[in-house]
Amino acid sequence: MLRAKSKLWSGAALIVALGLGACSDATSPEPGIAGSYEVVEWMIVSSTTTHDLIAGGGHFDLVMAPDGTTSGEFFIPAGVSPEPSEQLVSMAGSWTQVGNVVTFEMPGDTYVRFVDWSVSGRELFTEFVNGGFTVTTRLQR
Repeated sequence: MLRAKSKLWSGAALIVALGLGACSDATSPEPGIAGSYEVVEWMIVSSTTTHDLIAGGGHFDLVMAPDGTTSGEFFIPAGVSPEPSEQLVSMAGSWTQVGNVVTFEMPGDTYVRFVDWSVSGRELFTEFVNGGFTVTTRLQR
């Protein structure tokens, strides 16, 4: 009877261990990249114009919590970008990571949620083309 209980407990432990492993998927937040990020490069470039959003008074602060939530602020003053009006947007939402790529889900209407962000050390980076403009953003923690 003792030997049967021991095998039963060993089998149960194996099932629990396998189940815990199955709960972990590639899109879970990885706390290693969690932290507070600040924009260090933020440019919009076309064939005729360069907009340096930081030099123009813009700021972009992003906090990525280990639980997968985000907070922060995205601000571009009026007249600093191709958009004529000021943009002030909350970065409240969530983040996920697959390999070296981070994506964001948030109700705030910015490109942040529509592009993939590359992770390299203490940095998040994205660059994409939209309507003849190349947007480059580099955040560091």
